[in-house]
Amino acid sequence: MEELIQNPKPASTRKTGADWDGVSQDRFDVLFNESLDAIIIIDDNTGKIITANRASTLITGREIQEIVGTDFAEYISSQRNPGSEDDDEVNTGAVLDLLEIKRNDGTICPIDMTMTMIVWDGKSAIMATIRDITERKQAQDNIRAQKAYYEDILNKIDVDISVFDPNCNYEYINATALPDDKLRRKIIGKNEFEFGELNNRDPVIAQERSDLQKRALETGQPVEWNEMLPLPDGERYYYRKLSPVKDEEGKISRLIGYGLDVTEKRLAEEKIKYLAYHDILTGLPNRVQLNDRLNEAIAQAQRHNKLVGVIFLDLDGFKVVNDSMGHHVGDQVLISAADRIRRCLRKDDLISRHGGDNFVILLTDIEHEMKITAIATQILESFRDAIELSDKRYYLSVSLGISLYPLDSDSPQILLKFADLAMFQAKEKGKNRYQYYTDELNQKALKRMELERDLRLALERNEFVAFFQPYVDVATNKIIGSETLVRWKKPGQGFISPLDFIPAAENNGLIVPIGEQVLIQACYQNNMWQKEHPGLRVSVNLSPRQFREPDLLQKIKNVLMLTGLSADLLELELTESCIMEDAAKTIETLHAIHRMGIKIAIDDFGTGYSSLSYLNKFPIDTLKIDMSFVRKIDTDTDSAEICKAIIALAHSLKIKVTAEGIERVAQMDILSGLGCEKGQGYLWSKPVPPLDFIQLTGF
Repeated sequence: MEELIQNPKPASTRKTGADWDGVSQDRFDVLFNESLDAIIIIDDNTGKIITANRASTLITGREIQEIVGTDFAEYISSQRNPGSEDDDEVNTGAVLDLLEIKRNDGTICPIDMTMTMIVWDGKSAIMATIRDITERKQAQDNIRAQKAYYEDILNKIDVDISVFDPNCNYEYINATALPDDKLRRKIIGKNEFEFGELNNRDPVIAQERSDLQKRALETGQPVEWNEMLPLPDGERYYYRKLSPVKDEEGKISRLIGYGLDVTEKRLAEEKIKYLAYHDILTGLPNRVQLNDRLNEAIAQAQRHNKLVGVIFLDLDGFKVVNDSMGHHVGDQVLISAADRIRRCLRKDDLISRHGGDNFVILLTDIEHEMKITAIATQILESFRDAIELSDKRYYLSVSLGISLYPLDSDSPQILLKFADLAMFQAKEKGKNRYQYYTDELNQKALKRMELERDLRLALERNEFVAFFQPYVDVATNKIIGSETLVRWKKPGQGFISPLDFIPAAENNGLIVPIGEQVLIQACYQNNMWQKEHPGLRVSVNLSPRQFREPDLLQKIKNVLMLTGLSADLLELELTESCIMEDAAKTIETLHAIHRMGIKIAIDDFGTGYSSLSYLNKFPIDTLKIDMSFVRKIDTDTDSAEICKAIIALAHSLKIKVTAEGIERVAQMDILSGLGCEKGQGYLWSKPVPPLDFIQLTGF
């Protein structure tokens, strides 16, 4: 700045002393002193202040006499970069900005200054006209701050924003669209093709964008499209829109482009679509996709005179694995089983998960059912080997039900139903086999449906009644308790045997409410008998489904409270197979029941697969020897030895023994000699209604 003041470059028209000849001294004094801008006259040779007007006192904060004779450069500083081209190119008469003047009180005042060469008192001088631009600079700073504020907002929103001039060159692009600051500055004034070259982008994308920009300019209407961009971190998908902006004359002055990253939305939509047609655990097609494919397969088979095979598959033994080892292991078993089944199929065959441990296989382009039989046999063979997970082996088998188009039906839903019925029949026949559908199976299914309907009506009408069979102290031949057995008193048909409805009730879950009704009747009846026969205990069977009910304990408590029966006068019977399902959970539940004061008996002992190590952990009061051993104890030495071993085992564990199915005195004598405490069977009575049981006890 000091150099500029001392050596200003000559202007194209330089003022001289002659320029002032037409102005009187008085006139000049008025103009000089009344000017709102500060005017300071500087000696061109020395750079010292010759004189100044009144306005200069306001901008410098000093009186005129204080600054006269001082170096002008002491008051002025520049915000320009030293040696910049801006300084080199300043001419006299030009307005210099980015200058500051230091006031007497130390404050800084931003100024604009014009320097003009003049002749003052016959000598070369510089006239510096200085204007206080504090307010203007503040306004400019505010505008810059506001611009930066809005640019910051535009750079932070999750929307690409671009502005193009009528020639489709970039005027603006935000950081979301182009994060690289340096590249963002370079792109201004360039078109899509130049942008693509700078950003290493496929020219096809640039061409597509350019064509869409031209369409927006030609039509004056917004243009929308979807775009996929290959990026280093993978493909990204965008929704884009170009909107023309018109000026006051109605001409398009620019285009504003918007771009929204919809990758996550697109992926979510694809995932939803995938889940709509696939099983989430195994990744196999689900029921929806199966139905679509089955319809297509039937239509194609009809055109080409082919067969379609539908196989309904169930994993035998899966429930035991899932309940005992947990769902995480069960899930892995299902995945492994699905993979094993898939390897048995042809390329165009379909395997779908139908739910739980059920799979449905769709076989297409079949010439003869022998091909279906071969595939079914291969699937059965594939499960001979165990499924190995984390050094553990799980042995499962499969039951397969098969239906055929067009032999069985031309309806997809009926084919699935018939295959399901055939699978159910395969399980009833012993599992680990395949079964083709027959009309007889449908008749059985209809009978099962009719039976289920009747069972539900029987529950509503309280048609299930409790019968009681006494058990006695073998040593004294005295009745000490009873086992409760359910009977169905069906109107018009009399009493229905449990063998005719209990299996169906177990399968459809109705055994749970039936069992609750029987438990209430048994506890109520036994409590009524206590006045005449104190200490008489009643035994009630719990089905496996009842025992697995999550609110079992609370239900038992409610029954005891409702009937008033003391807990120690109730005994609950469970089968061996029931207690060995999820043994750890069984131990927890049995101990909770035992803590209530209720006795626990194991029914049909010797026919299941009890682990002796677990048997010792169960809080068992009584073992009931299965009647299949008791009936032959006096005629078959093997049966006698089995009974002897069971009694010895029970006594070693401090458990009492009840023998079921005693029909002859000889049987009772042998069991008594072996130390069996209690007996039950037709030797004393068959199961009878409550009134008949009263007569047996003699009260």
